[in-house]
Amino acid sequence: MTHTRRSVVQIGQDIRWGIIRATPFVVFFGGIALVAELFGVKFAGLNIERTIFVYVTFGLLIGVLVGLFRPIILTFWGTGIIGAIIGVPLALYIRILAVGAGDWTLADIVIVLILIGACVVCALAFRRGYIRAEERSRMGRPS
Repeated sequence: MTHTRRSVVQIGQDIRWGIIRATPFVVFFGGIALVAELFGVKFAGLNIERTIFVYVTFGLLIGVLVGLFRPIILTFWGTGIIGAIIGVPLALYIRILAVGAGDWTLADIVIVLILIGACVVCALAFRRGYIRAEERSRMGRPS
């Protein structure tokens, strides 16, 4: 296996790629927060501005991390690692929005671990679709 160094431009392009992939999720969850605000639902007592800030901050962080690890996305283990990397901030911010940043219980820890595992499974499913799309594009068929 040969290792090649990525240039700063390539790293920047990978980060941009990750942020572009994360943006729809940020918009989706931000929209859910806005609809919840219309119905009077509060996330851990946070106002809507802080809730949206948390979604945008963690969404961009996840996008940057996925972009940085883009070169290993085609390997099985690399995809699992990326899923876990995505899962940690995602699980933490869901927990913070749900119950706040107070004391943690065993149930909180179990739920966070389950969310991280779900992210790994979703990343592996994404990998399968990503590889199929790449194969179709190489064959000249639209994806």
